[in-house]
Amino acid sequence: MTITGKTNVHYSRWELIKQGVPQGSILGPLLFLLYINDLTTITAENAKLVLYADDTSLIITIDNYTEFTIKLNNVLKDVQEWFRSNLLILNLNKTTYLQFLTKNKQKIDSNITLMSK
Repeated sequence: MTITGKTNVHYSRWELIKQGVPQGSILGPLLFLLYINDLTTITAENAKLVLYADDTSLIITIDNYTEFTIKLNNVLKDVQEWFRSNLLILNLNKTTYLQFLTKNKQKIDSNITLMSK
């Protein structure tokens, strides 16, 4: 396939793709967003998902520590199942957890279960 621009010609190599989206392709970011677009539907009730290119943020807002931990682990369980169903793997080396608290709240030391088998 050839895409001709004003001054540049871009070529893609033909490869057999069994699943996922080819990395490094011109349409890769758009295809990836289409591929993961339904991920937001599985977390809609318990969390807000923000998708940008290949970065995803999961936002959970709640005041109660116990409910927060339960909700967080339930959402992560749902996300883990979605990843398995869609033949994807979450790169845990690039995954971070961040808490935002008001001044009068203590840090929540959550017991997070992330992608356990």
